[in-house]
Amino acid sequence: MYTPTKSPFTLPKINLNGTDAQSLFDEYMDAQDAIRKALHILQKCTCHGRDFQCNPVDDYNQALFERAEILAKLDDCLDYCLAWADNANEAMEQ
Repeated sequence: MYTPTKSPFTLPKINLNGTDAQSLFDEYMDAQDAIRKALHILQKCTCHGRDFQCNPVDDYNQALFERAEILAKLDDCLDYCLAWADNANEAMEQ
């Protein structure tokens, strides 16, 4: 049985009765690719001050803050997927 490297996430110990390491690796790599694409597209989406000219003064800054939070959450998702993929990859190397 494979014991995963220290991670901030709870990762499985790959074993014969569970999902095989290659399947886990492939699934989380696919998820990473989709998240990267979503992150790239969202980064290109418009969030410009001119669209907030009729709003209260602080709304644009709040929108920028919210946008940064959402992008950071997608980065966290990438970290999560990478941890699972690395865990599976290490198991395959054993």
